[in-house]
Amino acid sequence: MLQYQWQECAVEQKTMSHRKIAVRQVFDEMTERDVVSWNSIVNG
Repeated sequence: MLQYQWQECAVEQKTMSHRKIAVRQVFDEMTERDVVSWNSIVNG
């Protein structure tokens, strides 16, 4: 669960900083993807 929360934060922070390649890498490595993670990747 802690790793999942860290991944969510990493996706959100990296989308804010416009590091789209890094965002995609974190997103691809996520074990679980939910509405929050999908919204972060789509809106980023």
